[in-house]
Amino acid sequence: MSKENKNNTNNKKESNVKQVDIAKVAQKDALHHSADLKQMNHGFKFHKTIFIPVFIMLMTVGMGALVIFTAFKTSNTETSNTMPEDSYAGVCVTDVIEIKDQKYLTCADNTCVETTEKTDLTCSDVGSINGCFGCENFVASVSEGVAPLEVSFESSVKSQKPVSYAFDFGDKSDTLETEDNTNITHTYAEPGNYTAKLRVVSTNSDNQPIEDYCETQVNVLAEKPPEKPVECLGLTVTPESGEIPLKATFTANGTGEDPLTYRYVFGDGQEITTANPTIDHVYNETGVYTAKVFVISNKKESPETDACVVTIDVKDINIPTEIANAENPNDQTVENTEEAQGAPVTHLECVNQTCQPIEGLGENLCSIDADCKKQTRLVCKNQACVEVYGQGENECQVNDDCIVTTVTTQDEKPVVPETGIEDQMYLYIILSIVLIMIGGITFKMGKEK
Repeated sequence: MSKENKNNTNNKKESNVKQVDIAKVAQKDALHHSADLKQMNHGFKFHKTIFIPVFIMLMTVGMGALVIFTAFKTSNTETSNTMPEDSYAGVCVTDVIEIKDQKYLTCADNTCVETTEKTDLTCSDVGSINGCFGCENFVASVSEGVAPLEVSFESSVKSQKPVSYAFDFGDKSDTLETEDNTNITHTYAEPGNYTAKLRVVSTNSDNQPIEDYCETQVNVLAEKPPEKPVECLGLTVTPESGEIPLKATFTANGTGEDPLTYRYVFGDGQEITTANPTIDHVYNETGVYTAKVFVISNKKESPETDACVVTIDVKDINIPTEIANAENPNDQTVENTEEAQGAPVTHLECVNQTCQPIEGLGENLCSIDADCKKQTRLVCKNQACVEVYGQGENECQVNDDCIVTTVTTQDEKPVVPETGIEDQMYLYIILSIVLIMIGGITFKMGKEK
């Protein structure tokens, strides 16, 4: 074999050896790379199992903080709203806004105009005299009398400028024109019905004449009519009988010159004089009373007449036989025993300020009507302490006892209601425990894989 062939053979062997070495290195690198990939994949899965429970726990903490913050904020808001309206210290009650050039309507020179100053002279129509000028009042001192009748007239006028007056007395006499409306008198010589008129004249802001009218009536008689006789025409009483205490209402009717007054004599030693034809009187003792009324006019009193005399029968209170027997079980002198056996069992109670029998067994709460007027107690109604009839304990003494307010002063810190916060805290703790358990189970399962 030649030398050249030997060299070629050796070169081929060396080349095959290198290729085998390269293949081994490549296989070794591939195995290392596969191991690295498995390790990386295992690490990724491990970190993934860690991330999920951590994320859940962080979300739980955040939700709990949000719940607590919301609850405290709501409680603080509700508490702050309970501050009384009169707690002004340190509180801005309102903003004062200055209104410039505020327009008002007022009267100037008998004309309605705009102004920036508010006055007592007010009107509604700019440029008009309405509300700024006019005759306000015109009256006669005597509206009726016998001729010759002297009458004085009084008047008042709204005006910001001088006024002239013209009086027309309505009896065809001359019109009285004057600049002064005081001490105006006139005598009516003939009988008749007269309409006296007043015309008032002035000027507006443009110096244009303006006027207004008013009038009153005067009745002049030919002779004085005869006086009406003073008579009592009738007297009624309601009720005519009843148990003590008996409240009786009297109504009288009479004639005479006005004004009339009435003198009531009640028959129990009491009497009264009043201008009211209707009056109430209470009889507190039993008996039969004769009441009278007399009509008085111009210091004259009507004579006594049968039409103005009434009789009132005041009886003792009627206690049912059953109640009398119940109160006196050993007393056998109660009358009407046979009739009482068929009557229902009753007891006495106060109803509408009167002592009345009530069906059924029970304690007697009164014996006469007067007892019911004493049985009162104080109760709260519409935030006011009022007196009502009936037995029981007093709920109040003054109106302030009935006013329920919740006051939070500025020195006090808002108090968070216990119920709302505790419920939300319990819910948050339970939710946190559940989520942490889920995170732990997820972590364990991931680690096992």
